[in-house]
Amino acid sequence: MAVSSPRRALIAAVSLCFLLGAASSVRTATFSPSQQQNLAEDKSRLGSTPPSCRNRCSACNPCMPVQDIVLEIDKVARLIKEAMDGEKGQGMKAKATVRKENAVAAAEGGGTSSVWSSSCSKQMFLQPQANSLNTNEHMETKV
Repeated sequence: MAVSSPRRALIAAVSLCFLLGAASSVRTATFSPSQQQNLAEDKSRLGSTPPSCRNRCSACNPCMPVQDIVLEIDKVARLIKEAMDGEKGQGMKAKATVRKENAVAAAEGGGTSSVWSSSCSKQMFLQPQANSLNTNEHMETKV
């Protein structure tokens, strides 16, 4: 025990010197007054940059938003109405009504979705009971 005690003390002293040396080598950053002023401006501007500014160049101080083109509501409504009243618009309306009718027919009592769901439920809930009965009978005949 006496041999390991000086060894432990030496290891503790070396590790303490290592930690103190590493801590003293860390320096804090020193900035010139102009750099400190720029840093303060950047920090104050961090959350106040307008969301529509695309370039984020910091050339304009404070950052000025880029103006988006504002569409006139009447003009947009007229263009949409023209598109929907044209041949393609009528074709899209016809396809939409056919798909709606098919969906309603499939969801009704004798429709394809109700037939599919009933067959799935029969397979899930009735087949396992029949299979378990067959396996029990098969095991009883072997014994």
